[in-house]
Amino acid sequence: MRNNIQAAQAARFNKHLNSTINYNGQIMSMDVYLHKLHAEGRKGQIKEVPKYFYDRVKYNRMGNHAEQEAYKEKLKEMKTDYRAVHPDGYFTSLTKSEYEYFCSLSEDELIPTGGEYCTEEELKHLFKLDKVNL
Repeated sequence: MRNNIQAAQAARFNKHLNSTINYNGQIMSMDVYLHKLHAEGRKGQIKEVPKYFYDRVKYNRMGNHAEQEAYKEKLKEMKTDYRAVHPDGYFTSLTKSEYEYFCSLSEDELIPTGGEYCTEEELKHLFKLDKVNL
């Protein structure tokens, strides 16, 4: 039973990795996107951030003091944010599974970023192919 659940979770994550996104005007799979983030020199970071942000209008519309105090307590709740941080300081938020995959990438698995197009040798290495038809 446990193996079936793990297999289903792995299949769901692989489906997510094959989903397409738009990054810098290019359509690519999530797998390629995470490789590009890694190739840009980004590092993984886990940070605790507020789960909710203060809304003055919402706070002022509350009927009584008890509701406002409950709202203040709710604002203290924190959540875990998984990030791919660029050396310049800006970051991209990732899901936990994307973060784990991003951190597991090694240098030899990176997608070549030298030019817009890959050479035959790069394609063979990247997709572990015997022959490439261009």
